[in-house]
Amino acid sequence: MAASREELVPKKGTVSSVIWNWFGFAANNGFGGELLFGGVDETLFVPPISWAPVTQKGFWQIRLDAVKVQGALSFCYRSTKGCQAIVDTGTSLIGGPARDVLLLQQFIEATPTAVGEYLIDCVRISSLPVVSFLINNVEYSLTGEQYIRREMLNNKEICFSGFQSIYIPSPAGPVWILGDVFLSQFYSIYDRGHNRVGLAHLSGRSQISLYISSYL
Repeated sequence: MAASREELVPKKGTVSSVIWNWFGFAANNGFGGELLFGGVDETLFVPPISWAPVTQKGFWQIRLDAVKVQGALSFCYRSTKGCQAIVDTGTSLIGGPARDVLLLQQFIEATPTAVGEYLIDCVRISSLPVVSFLINNVEYSLTGEQYIRREMLNNKEICFSGFQSIYIPSPAGPVWILGDVFLSQFYSIYDRGHNRVGLAHLSGRSQISLYISSYL
């Protein structure tokens, strides 16, 4: 579960405004990340910033209009209220309701393992469908290269799906969790003062490393 917003921001009076953010592009250059308080680095993203209001205080929870899989599958679209999503830098993968994520795993032909993870044939990554998240009428798209995790095991490359099923019962759930697989591809801003989350596409400069930016 995502950490409380109260735990993610400094004490009152320690910075000039009350916002924090993360954004980045995963790369293997060992940079690690960047944490910025009190502002944003405008060289790292492409304006404009799209702001989504927090729908549930206590977490960075926002409305998710739809999840689309290259025009073939769509989740949330039947509801006039869309879905709910928690933007969570403390979660590695993208989580979603079990039924939706199972359909998504089947569509990308991921194979379940005994421990609940899903494997993908690494040679198929370039042909995997684009998965898009529609937030505040802006589409944030991930390619197979971006939502598949590559790991080396006994000198063999293993590829894992970046999606996982989560169960959060009503009334808090169901919700999607937008973890690092999503957040590593975009610049995100967490504005506690105005109870909103900002997202922007990364600039060319930012796509050299994984960054974490916080604006408070």
